[in-house]
Amino acid sequence: MRGQVGPFGQTSAAMQALATAALTKMDFAAYHTGTFLQASAASGVSAASIVFALLLLGHDIFWFICCLFGILEGAYMRQLSYNLTWWVTIFPVATMATAFLELSISMDSPAFRVLTTALLLLLLVNYCVNWGFTLYHICTGDLLFKKADQDMPDDEKRD
Repeated sequence: MRGQVGPFGQTSAAMQALATAALTKMDFAAYHTGTFLQASAASGVSAASIVFALLLLGHDIFWFICCLFGILEGAYMRQLSYNLTWWVTIFPVATMATAFLELSISMDSPAFRVLTTALLLLLLVNYCVNWGFTLYHICTGDLLFKKADQDMPDDEKRD
């Protein structure tokens, strides 16, 4: 999940930060050098950054849904077991939430505010579930002191 979803969400949020900075914090008119650093370029940089961020976020949503279906299928087939690598599911959800938050601010969109809230709630549930499973498996001794051949099929276990 992290490999497909996280970088696109982070890049989308960064492009939106560039869009905001081009209009508010960067004084393009004061530079007035070259073709790019002109006063008229700030609005173009802002618009292009937001469009690029939306494209990246669309790609991000596609991979998020694919990963979510993969996780749900594994859970339905009862093929999932808990280990510490489940903590990597937090980063992609957080980057998507950040990207939606930036879009809700820059576009003043109630729809993106709702999506941001939904992703933040999903992030909170994900975080709490990871803590719950981590503490449970620490208390039972399955997480930190797991035997090397416990996850192996019976025919491959050492005698």
